Amino acid sequence: MKKILALTLALAMMLCLFVGCGSKTEEAPAEEVSEAPVSEAPAELAASSEPAPEADAELIESVSDTTTADTNAEASELGGSIDVISYPLDNGTTLTLWRSFSAFIFGEILSGWEDMPTLPIIEEKTGVSIDFISPSEATESEQFNLMIASGEYPDLFNLSNYTGGIALAYEEEVCIDLTDIIDEYAPNYMAYVNGMDDYTQRLCRTEEGKILQVLTLTSEVLHEQGLALRTDWLEKWDMEVPSTIDEMHGYLTNVKTEYNCKYPMFIDNSGVLEGFTAAFGMPGFQLGGSNASMMLEGETVVSGLTHDGYRQYLETFHQWYSEGLIKEDFYSEKYGPDYINAYVSAGDCGLTTIRGDKFETMKNNATDPEFKFGGIPALTLEEGGTYKFMMKSSRLGNGGLSISTDCENPEDALMFMNWFYTDEGYILSNYGEEGVAFNYNAEGEPEYTEFITNNPNGWNMVSVRNIYTNPVFPMYNNATALLYTYADYELEAFEMWAIGTDECSLPTLNLTTDESSEYTLIVSDICSFVDEQSLKWMVGEEELTDEAWNEYVAQVESMNLGRAVEIYQTAYDRFMAA
Repeated sequence: MKKILALTLALAMMLCLFVGCGSKTEEAPAEEVSEAPVSEAPAELAASSEPAPEADAELIESVSDTTTADTNAEASELGGSIDVISYPLDNGTTLTLWRSFSAFIFGEILSGWEDMPTLPIIEEKTGVSIDFISPSEATESEQFNLMIASGEYPDLFNLSNYTGGIALAYEEEVCIDLTDIIDEYAPNYMAYVNGMDDYTQRLCRTEEGKILQVLTLTSEVLHEQGLALRTDWLEKWDMEVPSTIDEMHGYLTNVKTEYNCKYPMFIDNSGVLEGFTAAFGMPGFQLGGSNASMMLEGETVVSGLTHDGYRQYLETFHQWYSEGLIKEDFYSEKYGPDYINAYVSAGDCGLTTIRGDKFETMKNNATDPEFKFGGIPALTLEEGGTYKFMMKSSRLGNGGLSISTDCENPEDALMFMNWFYTDEGYILSNYGEEGVAFNYNAEGEPEYTEFITNNPNGWNMVSVRNIYTNPVFPMYNNATALLYTYADYELEAFEMWAIGTDECSLPTLNLTTDESSEYTLIVSDICSFVDEQSLKWMVGEEELTDEAWNEYVAQVESMNLGRAVEIYQTAYDRFMAA
């Protein structure tokens, strides 16, 4: 039964390619204490021979609510005092783990996750061996679909892209329920979960109260990603930082005229760009996606698919597309930070979304010696307007792992993941190996060594720190640990990315299994229609007239959109009443 359901799901998924909308694709790092350093400096990662920047203390305070020392103390209090499971485990367990690998970010220093310097430490301390299945970021979605279709699963995987959500993945026998065993086999992790705020705790469970994954948790929420552009070009043209759609149009027109970039504005086959699309008053619709762009108007849930702002976005998109500001075959451009960053570094892109820790990577790989790339706030339609689609904040970090129904040792898998929430696991996950990536200072606090902050081989600091800690496994992330190493312009980007409100954004809602199944059936048909029609308007295959728009709205509404909205309204009301 499991195989049939999985095949049916995957065939449906193959009709549309999962894409990211500027999503973060890397987890925060990890670290551990070892009696003697076991890591060796690998081949050169690339890039900067300059020493670590001295971050402005006031800027750090402006983007962070807590200090690194506060977080270290909190970690010790939450999970460090629990000593129930004896490590290393003595079961000779080997687990398979599905995790994409970014060649652009890590390829010059690692050939794959199996080369992680801390992996031998992790395996030694836990007593568990890990075999990685690592598609590239560019092929991850396609390979994920094929893996689901095969009905043969790794022991551990992330199911965030599963159509219908993780609750449906459990219902269709893809992953197992951890609820009845997690307190026994992951007590440190659960201590952290129980120490989180109410919103975060609720997101760790399904609507039915099931725990289906072990998640990365974080000490606080930083705005680490957003729009960024070529600030050196702004300076050259004596232009102010664009804040509205019209001002951005002027900047991109210059980019096209002066440099004839392939991607004045990078938009992939999702048809959306974080910080740009929602300027039109709706969250956007991802081509090839599987959601109905739900949003809030006050306390009322509405769909953005029939919103006037979506029509305005489609009209603007087509205008910019016809002017060459968007790549002609954007609909064939799969999402992947590897080549997005490469395009920016090569001078082929003037605007995209970026994570704050990637500025230096792109700068170090830039072909133009005058290259500058800086963050800007999300755009609005009118000068002085407010961007209303910031994400609701929780203390969930990037990435979580579920245990598949094919896993023969789920208890060992849980105990393995639990280790990262012990004292040793926390230190390794955030600071690395003592004597290599960090040392303890006079106050007993871990501090990064110059191997990380001013690497003698000139390797990019953030990439080295990630590689020499834990870029793979769920953990408790000290969000502020590396802030002191950021340049001022990077911290300023964090500030700019925090400008806006979340008043139109829904919280993360947990649908019941029945709700999820019904919603998925309705929305899959709607999305197929919206996908096809939107693309025709975007590229100008059909003209977006009043009559055409009205017919489109009527068609979408006739496909039971109202019921899909009702399901989300019920879930939202339930969430607010809890």
